Amino acid sequence: MFEMMRRNTKIIMWITAAAFVLLIFLAWGAEYQLGSDTGPTQGVIGRVNGDPIQGAAYYERVQQAREGYRQQGQNITDAVDAQLRQGAWDALVQETLVQQEIDRLGITVTDREVVQAIKDQPLPFIMQAPEFQTDGQFDYNKYLNALRDPSRNWIQLERYYRADLPRQKLQALVTASVKVSDAEIERQYEKESTTAEVAYAFVPAARFTVDPEAAEEAELRTYYQEHREEYRTGPQA
Repeated sequence: MFEMMRRNTKIIMWITAAAFVLLIFLAWGAEYQLGSDTGPTQGVIGRVNGDPIQGAAYYERVQQAREGYRQQGQNITDAVDAQLRQGAWDALVQETLVQQEIDRLGITVTDREVVQAIKDQPLPFIMQAPEFQTDGQFDYNKYLNALRDPSRNWIQLERYYRADLPRQKLQALVTASVKVSDAEIERQYEKESTTAEVAYAFVPAARFTVDPEAAEEAELRTYYQEHREEYRTGPQA
């Protein structure tokens, strides 16, 4: 029996590896469908500091990225699709981190701020809309009149600004906290403006041959001991 196992070692290893991988996928699928010990996680494909990322949100973001890419007249290859999926995931993770920081800092917006932002910060697609154009230019008065029209529903626009304004406040806080010292400015200036002229001679190593038998072991060891500091390097990772 043991002789048979030795002859079929490779086959047994492949079977074991395949079973292990299958077990991982089954366990992951069970958690995906039924939930973990910490509570139901159906549809959750990842967590950022404990906050879940839903599979539906990820799939929707991927579909949006694909549609935007197709609208540019580009073909979606496997490599491009992998980049789009990675970009969708990175965007969701970043948005989750930003929202966590907004919640941690207690950043909020008032109704007055939302109204003022809608008036003062018209979105690019609104500025390009034909109904708000006069002689090919954005007409701000037409935009204001549309905002005052009670028959028009601007709820989606309001939701956008309520979500975006806290991000703007967080960005302003981060920007305001950045301080650059005089030494940093000086180093950056030197890095970008310092020039030098260099003269060098090219010596092809192929023109010089070395006979390994010409140097004796004792001579090599003596040379190394006398120049060992030249071979010393610091810790690396």
